[in-house]
Amino acid sequence: MKKLFLTIIFSVSILVFSSLTANALLMNYTDLLDVSQGTIVTGSSGALTGGWSSDSRNMFGGTYGSGPADLTNNTIFKDQQSAGYVHWVEWKTSALITLQSFNLVAAHDSGWDGYENRNINFRGFSTFRLFSGDGIGTWTQIFSYTTDPDSDLDYGGGVNYPAQNMLELSANITPTVAQFFRAEFVQYGNGSRNYGDSQGPRICELDGYGPAPVPLPATMLLLGPGLLCLAALKKKFIR
Repeated sequence: MKKLFLTIIFSVSILVFSSLTANALLMNYTDLLDVSQGTIVTGSSGALTGGWSSDSRNMFGGTYGSGPADLTNNTIFKDQQSAGYVHWVEWKTSALITLQSFNLVAAHDSGWDGYENRNINFRGFSTFRLFSGDGIGTWTQIFSYTTDPDSDLDYGGGVNYPAQNMLELSANITPTVAQFFRAEFVQYGNGSRNYGDSQGPRICELDGYGPAPVPLPATMLLLGPGLLCLAALKKKFIR
């Protein structure tokens, strides 16, 4: 009976842990933080302005601004800032949400521009920080991430966005109930020496998700009847 009990525990452990495998996600436009769900940007350090402009709402599924799709589909923060400058955005969801995971996609410049090879120093950031707030100015940090710990000057890509200049960060956090949030992006470098721009980080998307029921694998559903069958057989042979 002891061996059977150990077999049951081992089988359950394998199935449970296999069902908790984390996967990177594609950008989503119906998540908890999307503007289509009522999210409002309440403040930011500023997006790129001028003849071609971007918008802080674009990282939440917006398509605002003017110029090429790079500006209107992504949030590109303002230029003319030095390395270490903290670009930020604050937003409010339509109601209280329970944030349990998020997916961040970003991209720095890459390739030869005629003068220099572009890398994380061009529209990249070194640190990402995520906060929840109480609506009256108090912020609690709930996540922090360093983008280039090996200092190879590239984000490194991911499963869905494999180019080396792409950042694909999907993470679970302690479930957080809030309506106000803030994200910070610490500027990595000083941009282009020749063109004098390309300092502001480029954020493609920041998606948020709440707790969701995880469907049990078919093998898990069969586990109960199977173990009962094993127990019955063992009892039969003991008689």
